[in-house]
Amino acid sequence: MQIKVTLHSILCELLPAENRGVATLDIVPGTTLADVSDRLGIKGRVIFTVNGKVVTESASRLHAGDDVQV
Repeated sequence: MQIKVTLHSILCELLPAENRGVATLDIVPGTTLADVSDRLGIKGRVIFTVNGKVVTESASRLHAGDDVQV
């Protein structure tokens, strides 16, 4: 399964410059926003949107094709 992740502001520096803050990640069923944060090295409180909707629970599970913005 894959999701698209877009990092904004200073967070885009967590990805290689050629990615311009956008990455496609392979995930397994049951992956949560917290898992993605850990994988990308995001620390502290951030605002997530998934498919255009603000998500406040880091335990929210992701699904194939989700568009995550941080």
